[in-house]
Amino acid sequence: MDGRRRVYTGYKVPDLPFLVLAGEPYDMVMAAWWRKFWILSLGWLAVAALSLLVLRGYLRTARYDRQLQANHESLQRMNRALKQEIGERREAERAIKASEARFRALFDNSLSGVAVHELILDEAGQATDYVFTLVNPAFERHTGIPVSVVLGRRATELFPAAELEPLIARYARVGLEGESITFEQYMPSSGQHFSVGAFQTGPGRFAAIIDNITARKQAEEDLRRSEEKYRFLVENSYDIIYLFTPDGRISFVSPSWRHLMGHDPQSVIGRHYAEFVHPNDLPLCHRAFASVLQHGHMEQDIEYRVRHLDGGWRWHNSSAMPSRDDLGRITGFQGIARDITARKQAEDEIRTLAFFDPLTQLPNRRLLMDRLDQALTAAARTRHHGALLFIDLDHFKVLNDTLGHDQGDSLLIQVGERIRCCVRDVDSVARLGGDEFVVMLPDLGADRAAAATRAEGVAEKILSALNVPYLLCGREHHTTASIGITLMEPRGMRVDEVMKRADLAMYQSKSAGRNTLRFFDPSMQAMISARAALEADLRRALQEEAFQLHYQPLVDDAGHITGAEALLRWNHPERGPVPPSEFIPLAEDTGLILPLGQWVLDRACAQLAAWARDPRRRGMRLAVNVSPRQFRDPRFTEEVLAAIDRHGAPGGQLTLEITESLLLEDVEDTIAKMRTLRERGVGFALDDFGTGYSSLTYLKRLPLDAVKIDRSFVRDVLTDTNDAAIARTILALAGALGLRVIAEGVETQEQWAWLRHQGCQAHQGYLFGHPVPADALPEGQTDPAQAQRCAGGES
Repeated sequence: MDGRRRVYTGYKVPDLPFLVLAGEPYDMVMAAWWRKFWILSLGWLAVAALSLLVLRGYLRTARYDRQLQANHESLQRMNRALKQEIGERREAERAIKASEARFRALFDNSLSGVAVHELILDEAGQATDYVFTLVNPAFERHTGIPVSVVLGRRATELFPAAELEPLIARYARVGLEGESITFEQYMPSSGQHFSVGAFQTGPGRFAAIIDNITARKQAEEDLRRSEEKYRFLVENSYDIIYLFTPDGRISFVSPSWRHLMGHDPQSVIGRHYAEFVHPNDLPLCHRAFASVLQHGHMEQDIEYRVRHLDGGWRWHNSSAMPSRDDLGRITGFQGIARDITARKQAEDEIRTLAFFDPLTQLPNRRLLMDRLDQALTAAARTRHHGALLFIDLDHFKVLNDTLGHDQGDSLLIQVGERIRCCVRDVDSVARLGGDEFVVMLPDLGADRAAAATRAEGVAEKILSALNVPYLLCGREHHTTASIGITLMEPRGMRVDEVMKRADLAMYQSKSAGRNTLRFFDPSMQAMISARAALEADLRRALQEEAFQLHYQPLVDDAGHITGAEALLRWNHPERGPVPPSEFIPLAEDTGLILPLGQWVLDRACAQLAAWARDPRRRGMRLAVNVSPRQFRDPRFTEEVLAAIDRHGAPGGQLTLEITESLLLEDVEDTIAKMRTLRERGVGFALDDFGTGYSSLTYLKRLPLDAVKIDRSFVRDVLTDTNDAAIARTILALAGALGLRVIAEGVETQEQWAWLRHQGCQAHQGYLFGHPVPADALPEGQTDPAQAQRCAGGES
């Protein structure tokens, strides 16, 4: 439009039917293009220059990279080498640490004491001491010296110089010369033994390994002494010590073999023990020794006989045990054997003494009882009778007292021989002791009468043999015997029952006049059984205090009651009243009279004390009967005084009645006791006067207050002139001696009148009253007429 060249550019409008054209002048377009061309050319030139620069830098960089890469690879190689070296160093350090740990563990936990030392040298290079540089805990256990005490210390500071000199010399060889040594050292200062091993750890340094061997040394010393003792015992023992091989051959015997067996010990080595053992004892020895080998245990107290060199047999007692090797295998057996010949002989003698009488050599009671038991068993089995004869010599005590016990023994020996000659071989003759013999006749047949006849025939034969005079002290002596016979029934009797029956029958023959025989009477057994039952009841009554005291009045001429006599009564719960005549003698025989008499005295003193407190009875005397056995008891005086003091009884009103039999033994003791009691006011009356055997001399010496005329004289004093004369004599004698007379057993008015006319001052009997309990005892004056109407029974 303006003549200028233009350059157009078209642009279609989207979605519209329009086309937009834009024109721009050509010269403006070309100017812009040249401007861009030059700009681009300059840009390319700049780029090319820059590229050259970059290429140069790249090439330089590449060269540097190659150098750097080489350096890097070299550095990596160096790093790898360094890491390897560091790893190896660390591994070495770990190994060193592990080694140190192992060393420390071994060092610290070693059972032996370990000490590391450094030698101290003098100017000449000689070791004079050493220092403890390292010590483990075990060192303290072995030496007893704490670790803290020894570390850094010199040996001369710890131990005496005398003990160190040999040690320093030995350690110098180790630390300076490199020698390794072991030795044992005794330290006198501590009294201990040590085992020491030393080795060099460096120049002038060494380590010592120490073990305390004191216990081992002591054990070795004990073992040495034990071996010495064993050797001494083996060589000097009276017993034989032996070693046998498994097949029983002798491998060793002690020197005592020569003394006990007579052989040289060396001469029996290799021989079998069976050559010396009694043939009858070989099975026992074989079993015992086989048991030792098979079971490995000890066999003790093997008793057997062995032949001595002189041909005699000796008894040995042996104990054997197995011998073992180091692995515990049995290699034989060993033991000890003792000569027990003397013991066996003693046992035989003891057996003889145990079953035979040493004087007569007859079986004793023990053997008789055993044979009797067997005979009774056989009788029960075979239904045959037997018999037992109990023989007791008559008046044997007289012979012993007159001729002496040696002649009595001689008589017993002859009696035993004569009895033995009167019986069969199957019969048994035994001596029970003293002068008692027993003959057992077994198997006398099934018929009882025939058995009794045979037993009687043997007994008569024995009586005849024993009646033949004996030669004692060169003179003839006659003696007899009493024999009791009982049959052994086949019904099954006990040994004690048969013996008791024969014993009772023997006493029956004694009662029949001696020098005779009697068969057992069953009524005797009934009497003995009743007596035994009564004794048992009497003991029970004593324990239960089932007795009572009754009191019978004593009166004067006018009939006034002046006192009473205490009389013991027993009312049995089943049998009723038991008469004193039955149980008093039994109490005397069994010794029960002592506690019974003491009980009576105690109750009597209690009653006397009660009367002393009663105005109506104050002044009454109380009489108590005293048994001779009770009076002779050493404690009698003390018991009487104790009873008086215990109850506060007036001793001056107590009268003890004694009998004339008391005067037959030890009169001086009787008088002494009476005088002691008299000092306390106790009076004494002689009971049953005229019936005994008392001497008038003793009667004059006794401190008596009264005598009692026995009832046997009073009863017939009106009808029998002799009794009347005796009563008058007693009254006259008592009057001359200044004694009061008491008449007992007065039952009639006529007797009382006669006695009063003769001068008797005191009286006692049913005429004045029966024995009654204390609360029923009359007071004041009695009524003799009424009492006579009620009279009956005994006091």
